[in-house]
Amino acid sequence: MTTNEKTKEEDITYTPSKKAYDYIFNDAKLGVPAVVEDDEACYLVLRLDIEERMTDDDLWSDTQKTSVVTRKYSDAFEDMLDQWCDAQTVEKNDRAIKRYDAFDLDFSSK
Repeated sequence: MTTNEKTKEEDITYTPSKKAYDYIFNDAKLGVPAVVEDDEACYLVLRLDIEERMTDDDLWSDTQKTSVVTRKYSDAFEDMLDQWCDAQTVEKNDRAIKRYDAFDLDFSSK
């Protein structure tokens, strides 16, 4: 389940139920199967550690992890770069502008 910051708690929908989510992420022990009963359904939960089955060819290789982190923080990084750029000042050097004519440059190779 993923929500944005503006989502109200009462607007969150759970699939499976909230009771199952709470059990999976708070109480479930690794490798121990359990049954979570809810009003509408029963869930068989087996929490496993994904890193135990990971191989070099797995989707969650170091390259994939780096890619996910890059996507996660790229907006914040771009915002920081924009702030840095906005903080820069530009100083015009009138003497250099008068001395060098931008249209009088010789680009011929010698």
